[in-house]
Amino acid sequence: MTMDMDGQSANMTVPACHDLMGATVARLEAEEGLKGVIFASAKKTFFAGGYLNGLPEAEAGDNANKARLNEDKGFLRRLEKLPVPDVTAINGAA
Repeated sequence: MTMDMDGQSANMTVPACHDLMGATVARLEAEEGLKGVIFASAKKTFFAGGYLNGLPEAEAGDNANKARLNEDKGFLRRLEKLPVPDVTAINGAA
């Protein structure tokens, strides 16, 4: 799996990343004959982190933002539970 968020200078947890991660996890879980997963980045920085533009919404008590972040953690847990090895090829900062 190669992360490459279109229109972004770095991969980060923008709302589009959330949707793509959910779809990717579901696809990996359904993949027959999967032998392993390698995570990589097409950007110079592997992953820049959080979506800072979403902080004002979170501070204002936006429960949808909090729910999305909790679901993101769930995606990572589902990846961890795949019955195949997974590795991450980190280039640059993470």
